[in-house]
Amino acid sequence: MKYRKSIRLKDYDYSTNGYYFVTICTNNREKMFEPRISKKYGHKLQDDVVAGFPCQIAREPRNYIFKKNTDTDIVEQNIISIEKKFFAETDFYCIMPDHIHLIIFICSSKVTLQNSSGGVSLPNSEETSLLQKATLGQIIAYFKYQTAKEINILHSSGRVSLPKKLWQPNYYEHIIRNEKALDKIRRYIANNPNAEKYNWDELEK
Repeated sequence: MKYRKSIRLKDYDYSTNGYYFVTICTNNREKMFEPRISKKYGHKLQDDVVAGFPCQIAREPRNYIFKKNTDTDIVEQNIISIEKKFFAETDFYCIMPDHIHLIIFICSSKVTLQNSSGGVSLPNSEETSLLQKATLGQIIAYFKYQTAKEINILHSSGRVSLPKKLWQPNYYEHIIRNEKALDKIRRYIANNPNAEKYNWDELEK
């Protein structure tokens, strides 16, 4: 029996408050999505990145009503919906044809979350009572499960067949250590969305 090697830090608590960079790849690197990027901080994908793909830039998450007509719509909706289920917020995301980059902020209370204008979010008690505290792994597992289920439903009535597995079993993560690195990482991801490995030592200086 083969065992998958764990790439998590052995003694780290992944429910700890903080920012986490995550990359999730499609199974066998199947090209399934159109390039999209969060415009929360004004980033845009370069023309050479989106060449040949019908690129769309997301609107502000809280005001975006999705029709879920495509696989990419489903993925994007579930990225944005993370904050509706967990004590967490999607700080930044970039969807590419065969992988997704995310920066997720995990917090113990929604009171600590910052909204897109830089203020502090203060949702009512009814909203927060429905949220779950979770580890990064649990958030990603739920995201994978939910997107795979919804995309399978979308394809079940169509002519386009879906691969047996949508996502690779594991995912890559990196703990963002300081505020200075956070904006550099956002900008670097926007400018290098196809990169699979990043020079974290350089980015976190």
